[in-house]
Amino acid sequence: MGQANSAESASNCFCGNDSAFDVDQEVVDRVRLAREFAQRSEEDAVKYVSQGSNNDRISPTVIYEDQRRRRLSVSAQGGVAPTAVVIDALADDSPISAQGLTGVFNKQNLGSKRAVSLCSKTETAGGRRASFKEKDGEVTCPPGQDDETSVQWLSELGLAWACKKGMKPDSPNQDSFSILAVEDTFILIGVYDGHGPRGHDVSQFARVNMVRNFLAHPARLADPEAALLAAFSECQEQIIRSLPRTTCGDSGTTCTMAYLDLAKKRLTVAHVGDARAAFCKQRRAGGRCETEDLTIDHKPDLEVERRRIESANPPGRVIFDGYVNYRVFAQNGMYPGLNMSRALGDVIAHEQAGLTAVPDVRTVDLGQAFEGGMYSEVLLVVCTDGVWEFIESQQVAEMALEAVSIGGPNASVNRLATEAWDQWMTDSHGEVCDDITAVCLRLPVQQSPGK
Repeated sequence: MGQANSAESASNCFCGNDSAFDVDQEVVDRVRLAREFAQRSEEDAVKYVSQGSNNDRISPTVIYEDQRRRRLSVSAQGGVAPTAVVIDALADDSPISAQGLTGVFNKQNLGSKRAVSLCSKTETAGGRRASFKEKDGEVTCPPGQDDETSVQWLSELGLAWACKKGMKPDSPNQDSFSILAVEDTFILIGVYDGHGPRGHDVSQFARVNMVRNFLAHPARLADPEAALLAAFSECQEQIIRSLPRTTCGDSGTTCTMAYLDLAKKRLTVAHVGDARAAFCKQRRAGGRCETEDLTIDHKPDLEVERRRIESANPPGRVIFDGYVNYRVFAQNGMYPGLNMSRALGDVIAHEQAGLTAVPDVRTVDLGQAFEGGMYSEVLLVVCTDGVWEFIESQQVAEMALEAVSIGGPNASVNRLATEAWDQWMTDSHGEVCDDITAVCLRLPVQQSPGK
């Protein structure tokens, strides 16, 4: 169920210069032979290259073979069918209990207020979806509330979402998203961008458990920053404890959470990775579009991130891949080759390459930020890097604000998704596109100065 219709239900970079990685002649020969086997499937070719004893040397060579992934988070990925994820602490079959919504949806706490959870759902084993098609979703409501009516209510709140399958070699849609709203109380948005062979499983796991952890934290109402910090830390421990090493060792996910306290008019954003959150603002006088990033992309070449990685115990390394990205490697091996410095999952990178799951957290007082009625329109957008790879924040603001004036937030997410797809297709000559997820919330603004 996607909300393009809201109410309806790598890198050849390494290899541009083999000598930079001290690749020995045996590996070079394997690459040559693999290319000679071009008539074989790509999977067979990668298997052939991967044979041998020196895995640390061979890893970048395998990455070299998959040139289509040079802009993606990890540079190599085997053919992996999507699988059902075992979610932490899901003994109860009730969707409300399973998602940690019992307290929020409790009749005594809720009274007559409306509430709804809407989130993505990863395809089951063997599932495949055409490129640029919406990911399936699931709706959970309190007893007595109707699913379809509740989704329509989300649209009336000014929420819209799109989660599009990219065009990637041998991969399901690895993006996930979650939206939870309680009338006159709060809105919680989560966007997750999986990477690695089992990134779809890790992003799905984080999608469930980040919301559960945050809602269960005793300080959530008084101190949402502390609750979000704890939720990230707990989720990383849950991943290590609950997911097989074969799933979370070399796969992970970004995570950006945005919590809007409607009564206090405060927005708290916490994130690891590069799923960016931003305000898109239109001035009342002159109609100028402005943007304000609420997150920074956690990239290894940022000085503060590089220092942390290189001073970790054990230290990691930050190396330019020769094409687009700086990537993180272990001290003694050419792995994992991740192009971000913080993430959930990626256990090997956490253990050996200086990765962290500690988020940056920021709180914005919306009453102060938008007082005086200077803005006629303010949107909160949270998108995976499928959007941000080719579209700068200012361009996103201009496109989203132009579209919202015509067709509301739903038009905004559709415009962003379509433009992102077109940019990927142009850059890759129609061969590759990352998954694309955009969530948009239209924020209430003061109607005019002094009112």
